[in-house]
Amino acid sequence: MAHYESPNWTGPPPPPSRSARMVFADWFARWGFVVLSVFFLVLIAAAMFLLPRMRATTPTLSGGTLPTGSERAVVAEVDQDPVYVSISTIPPGATVEIDVDSVGVTPLYLTPLERSVHLLSLELEGYRRVDTLLYDQTADTSSYLFILSPDGSVAQQPDQAEEDPFVEPESPVAQTQTDNSPRDRPQPPRDSPVRQDPTPAANRPTTGSLTVNSVPLGATVLLDGVEIGTTPTSVARVDAGRHSVTVRMNGFQDHRSTIEVVAGESAILQTELEQAMGQLSVLVRPWGKIFIDGKLAKRDTDIEFSTSVSGGEHVVAASHPVLGRITRTVRIQPGGSQRVVFDLNTMSVEESGNQ
Repeated sequence: MAHYESPNWTGPPPPPSRSARMVFADWFARWGFVVLSVFFLVLIAAAMFLLPRMRATTPTLSGGTLPTGSERAVVAEVDQDPVYVSISTIPPGATVEIDVDSVGVTPLYLTPLERSVHLLSLELEGYRRVDTLLYDQTADTSSYLFILSPDGSVAQQPDQAEEDPFVEPESPVAQTQTDNSPRDRPQPPRDSPVRQDPTPAANRPTTGSLTVNSVPLGATVLLDGVEIGTTPTSVARVDAGRHSVTVRMNGFQDHRSTIEVVAGESAILQTELEQAMGQLSVLVRPWGKIFIDGKLAKRDTDIEFSTSVSGGEHVVAASHPVLGRITRTVRIQPGGSQRVVFDLNTMSVEESGNQ
């Protein structure tokens, strides 16, 4: 009897094991070129985006080198816009010194200054000197008004005060401390403490002075209906009594007031003008652009356009790409309204309003 052995079945041999280096080398051979290409493209894009901005924000001198030390301060001063300062005084005519340099006399309009702290000095004969600091850094223009005080040391006469027989000592202590005060000096009567004015009636002043100032400056001033100048302005001799003062400026409401002028004294009137507004309506036929004072107000419209503008004169224009352009100067009264119709077909203008 034959004997058969059962076959011994075996599977395929296992694949050889691969190290991490071999796996990375296989991956890099397949995807390495793509990854490196993307990386360099991103690097080039970032350089093209950032380099122009770095050059724009880095200050350089004419030689192309970076500024150092004092050169940086020069670059900072060139890049910084100045502030324009207007200085006025009551009374006018005071000498103005900024940082110990004389720049003129008041009123002084729109003087450019660097945006930093400055020493301002005002000096006028017969008035106290003013020394102060200017440190306004926010606004492009600034206005300052100073009311000068009379210099007491100039107006006072100490010798006359010592020889005046009607000056009563303040206290016994002050009397004992003064060695050169005569003891036989006559004293004023007890029942009449009020000293009478020894000035004769014929020599007493009958006029006073008037100073008018406004914000903004440059307004026309009328005293009792007669123009006397523009603010800030002063009148040395004004009859004592009540007077009517009108302050007027184009684009602002008139300011009317009554002021009392006392003989021998100075009266000061300070006003702040309010901007006067009016209504302006513009219609363009058949259609077109509307310009007010050189600025585009409405683009390509055939509908009536209305807006509030300040009182005074305004330049209104209508423009059409084919038919042309018309310009008209319109005067708006405070609180009034004005309607302007531009007909570009006939190149005519109709104007009507409630003044």
